[in-house]
Amino acid sequence: MLDLELSTSLLLCLLSLLFYFFFLFNSKSIFTSFCSSNKSAEIPRSYPLIGSFLSIYANRTRLIQWTSDIMASTSTSTFVLHRPLGRRHVFTANPSNVQHILKTHFHIYQKGEIFRAHIFDLLGDGIFSVDGENWKF
Repeated sequence: MLDLELSTSLLLCLLSLLFYFFFLFNSKSIFTSFCSSNKSAEIPRSYPLIGSFLSIYANRTRLIQWTSDIMASTSTSTFVLHRPLGRRHVFTANPSNVQHILKTHFHIYQKGEIFRAHIFDLLGDGIFSVDGENWKF
């Protein structure tokens, strides 16, 4: 049983190293199609588990310009960026969407425990880190 556990661990370690070296040596050729400045920006394709990692990695040196190009190319000025492991980020430059989120329906958009855990050390129970009744108080 010990040999089986050891060989499985070794196999997983070797696969991760192989994956790392694959991206290290082939990153220029693989990501050229994802990071072309002359083609119009389009919403990045999302894959299971890794999300839009390939597009994010290809545009890592110009993330702000890349996201603003995508927003400018969409009809609603809003898009969802799928991060690895199922996390999502919504980007919007549409004034009606911003008003909906921050003013009209603020109570619907909760910050959540993950955000609170990360920001609590900096802001404590301040207005930017609490939800619901605590926020009103």
